[in-house]
Amino acid sequence: MVLDHKCEVCDDRLVVTVCALPLIPYSAGYCLPCLHSGAIPLWAAVANTAMIGGMSNANSMWYEVVHDTLRHLNLTCEQFDALVSDQIERDIAMMQRDLAAQSREPVQESPAHDQEPPFH
Repeated sequence: MVLDHKCEVCDDRLVVTVCALPLIPYSAGYCLPCLHSGAIPLWAAVANTAMIGGMSNANSMWYEVVHDTLRHLNLTCEQFDALVSDQIERDIAMMQRDLAAQSREPVQESPAHDQEPPFH
């Protein structure tokens, strides 16, 4: 089978296989060098690290996955932490916008308890 897509980790070479990411319910397309490196797509590492509130909350397995990814993509921990901080800020801003929009929506009144149900 020939896959005509770029690797989701390096975005350079063509995909040769698709496999599940470690610790994340997602499958990604990999070229052989990226597959053998243990790296995952950077967006997945950033998003999932942001969800746990940063690397200070990561367990040892997640730390290894992120470390392998950074090493393979030639990124520093400081660069990664900055990406995670930016993601957390974007997530908070999105949640605040959603909450503000919900507070402007009319509240649906529940039926009064003394009314009979519409059928018996």
